[in-house]
Amino acid sequence: MHKSIQQYLSRYAEPNLPAPPEQGQRTYQWQWVVCIPCFNESSAFIEALPKTANVLIILVVNHPRGRDSGLNISLVESLPCEHPSLELGPHDRLITLDGDNRHILLVDRSTNQPGFNPKQGVGLARKLAADVALKWHVHGLIQSDWIAMTDADARLPETYFEALPEPKIDTPAVVYPFSHSQAELPEEQLALALYEVKLHHYVAGLLYAKSPYAHHSIGSCMAIRAKAYAQVRGIPKRAAGEDFYLLNKTNKLGKIRTLGLTSTVMLSPRRSDRTPFGTGQGVNTLSDEATPLNTQIFYPPRVFESLKGFLANIASGAQTFDALTAALPEEAITALKTLGVESALAHCQRHGPTPEQFQRQLHLWFDGFRTLKFIHQLAPPKTGLLSFDEWSVQSGNAALNPSEASQNLRALCYQTLTDD
Repeated sequence: MHKSIQQYLSRYAEPNLPAPPEQGQRTYQWQWVVCIPCFNESSAFIEALPKTANVLIILVVNHPRGRDSGLNISLVESLPCEHPSLELGPHDRLITLDGDNRHILLVDRSTNQPGFNPKQGVGLARKLAADVALKWHVHGLIQSDWIAMTDADARLPETYFEALPEPKIDTPAVVYPFSHSQAELPEEQLALALYEVKLHHYVAGLLYAKSPYAHHSIGSCMAIRAKAYAQVRGIPKRAAGEDFYLLNKTNKLGKIRTLGLTSTVMLSPRRSDRTPFGTGQGVNTLSDEATPLNTQIFYPPRVFESLKGFLANIASGAQTFDALTAALPEEAITALKTLGVESALAHCQRHGPTPEQFQRQLHLWFDGFRTLKFIHQLAPPKTGLLSFDEWSVQSGNAALNPSEASQNLRALCYQTLTDD
């Protein structure tokens, strides 16, 4: 066992994780694992899971404290009735699915229980599932070191597991391409297209700027290696954004790869209030707008020009404040000062004696989170964003409707990310 895994399980893993089943007459072992948080879902999604053999699905049924959890009760009660099951603890059952060695580990943290801290929500549910996956991997029950993560409303491709890189390929995490299913109502489809443009235009902007943190961060479309998971101390316990922060930390261990389009995960366009922000809330908000095309949710192209200039200065070997801010607009220089770049430079000079080490230290400081803060300094979310019509003109996409713009940006992102 790697030292980081041993340390994580002893210090940072959640308490009272389900114990592995006793290996008696039946030996339990799986090749793959996928972790799914579940809040008020019907059991219908079970049938839509891939029929891949030798897979363990860790299902953490949960609810935020104070929220209705009626569907959770129905799911927890129905699964053991519909499938053979083995009780592992008061709230944990191993469910046998149809097929070749396919099981669900049902981790019930909802029924007759107070629920999770609302501020921790889905992040805690994902962490609990991944902690179990890591523990059972260490015990030899899960052979692959990949801990895959998705959501109950996602539809996974049949190539979901085989698309994961082999052990010899050195990458700490991967993200799956995603696409959304068609929405039922026209206003929801428009809202969905606008939200997809929002997601893709940000990553496209990072790619244009040559940011090392250019990748999508979608909780239902990612997988992380066991050692990397332990090294970043698991998933942040947050009600939203846990995927962004997990991948941001993981990217500092090595380059995150985007898998090919044949492994695309199909996401639901449904409205949702399960998390404070995300696709469900985004579709909710935009669908309810009287004029969604005028809703200001897009970053001005100029912010990515400033980001590109700063990153180009880093790449050129600049190590002083004046050299790193050369040719940048005044607002970008002010933003960098506000973020504390001058103190960061002193740190980089102490810990980066060679040009390569200095650059590495600077990229560790100016990570995906600080990149986002830099962009928000230039375009504050409440006052500095653009509507679709404004963004399409400024970005040279005025001839495209939201659906066409989304398709173009998606193609650009995935062509660049998968070719890289």
